[in-house]
Amino acid sequence: MLPKQAIALAVLLARSHSSSELEIAEVDASSLLQVPVRQVQQLHMKAKGSQLLETAHTIISKVNAGDDPSGCSAASDATRTLVDELLPGILEQHSHWSNQGNIAAEAVENCVSQGGDLAQQGIDLQTARTNHQACRLAEHGLDESLGACQQYEELRTSLENRCFAFPNDEIEFPEAVQRARDELNVAFTQAQMLQQSCNTAREAHAEQHAECDLEQRRFEEDYCAYRANCAGVQACHANALGTYRQTEIEAQAALESLRSEYQVLVHVQCLLGHADQALNQSAIVSGDAVAACSEPASTDELTISFPALDAVTTCESSIISQAPCRADFFESEYSNLPQREAIQAACVECPATTTTTTMTETESLSPSDELVDQDAGILPHCGWMPPADWNIEPSSYFQGMSRYHYNNIKTPGGAGWQTECCFENPAFLIFDAGHVVRMNAFGRVHSSAASGSTGSTTISLKDYTFFRSDDGEVWTEVISGSGPNLGRGGRADVEFPPVDARYWKLEIYNNYADNRYQTLQYVEFRLCEN
Repeated sequence: MLPKQAIALAVLLARSHSSSELEIAEVDASSLLQVPVRQVQQLHMKAKGSQLLETAHTIISKVNAGDDPSGCSAASDATRTLVDELLPGILEQHSHWSNQGNIAAEAVENCVSQGGDLAQQGIDLQTARTNHQACRLAEHGLDESLGACQQYEELRTSLENRCFAFPNDEIEFPEAVQRARDELNVAFTQAQMLQQSCNTAREAHAEQHAECDLEQRRFEEDYCAYRANCAGVQACHANALGTYRQTEIEAQAALESLRSEYQVLVHVQCLLGHADQALNQSAIVSGDAVAACSEPASTDELTISFPALDAVTTCESSIISQAPCRADFFESEYSNLPQREAIQAACVECPATTTTTTMTETESLSPSDELVDQDAGILPHCGWMPPADWNIEPSSYFQGMSRYHYNNIKTPGGAGWQTECCFENPAFLIFDAGHVVRMNAFGRVHSSAASGSTGSTTISLKDYTFFRSDDGEVWTEVISGSGPNLGRGGRADVEFPPVDARYWKLEIYNNYADNRYQTLQYVEFRLCEN
């Protein structure tokens, strides 16, 4: 806006005959017509729109009174300039909220894929369950063959103290010896047959038992993997769905304000158009024309449809609630099998696992690297942990919407953290563990699509440095490098020799699209025993 236009408007309104009009003149000239556009957009839009509308009505009044036509023309031009600057901001905000809704909806949809093909996993689990049950029933069927071992034991017991009477008679003695020999020959033959049958039965039973233990382990491992994936998907989905619904609430509230402000600005445009026409024709603006401008403008283009997203139904609830080797699990899975004691003895509990994410730079951890079951009360050697109870200090965070808060990175599947603005070099996150910890890796999960993809608004970090500190003031580099360009939900882990510290800092220098924001969805650290 030209300075003379602002002065003209101020002069025009200063000539008002009432103190209220003079107040409008002072407000419009100082806070509306002289404030940069970006600052104006940060002010309360509804109040500023109302001030512009009052200004337009004042211009109409002075045009109809024939008061200072040249000043009215300049004031109209100045007001229209500001309206023209504000209208694109409304459309930009609408586009922003539409984009946020799409991102939130995609995050919900992407949760299901994090667990892999759960439907196929469920089928595979049922196959493993069936194979184990069939094996155990076959093992039980072999119990009858072990009857030869019982018969062999009874035969040995019956002959254990067997005595023979041999008469001291020349004629009967040979016959007595023959009878004893015949009886022993029969016992010998029976013993050989029963021993062989017993050994064969025992070998077959042992082989079957070993096979069944293996089938049981396969089933329980599949059960644990399926259970972990189901829990991860459900947790991710619940988190993402909550974010989606909160985004919808925030967006609809913002859109209601944007639609109202849009209608006010269009109202102002209409009044200014009539004022300009009247000035050009040396006429006045009729009351009907002023009333017609009051008709609300259509805001159909300022609506956003948020489809209803149902809760995910991936697995039976019993899969989540019944952990292997617990009483309810035994009752549900093994109560119909006869070898319950042997099965309970062979049962293996699920290892504790970290939340499932899409791994792109490194493979999933082996069970030996993961945390053990917390119920067992055993400390891990090294295990992944989120900074759940750590204090985090960011270089900045986007405060326009609370869902980009830095504490979001403590939870997988959420909106994540985003810097406020613009091209921070470096952007950083400082982590205070509260005490000295030993660390040998950190992992990050990205929250948006890869660089250059459609709809990508927050881009994967590129160059970084990771530091440690004993006091949070003096920092020592641990490792630096360039991270991979991750897609949405992609994960990258950075490993290094174990180091001890209480404070840790991740500095981010740029990203793969030179986007002005830096972002992370989730961060966790691999901690080891001191």
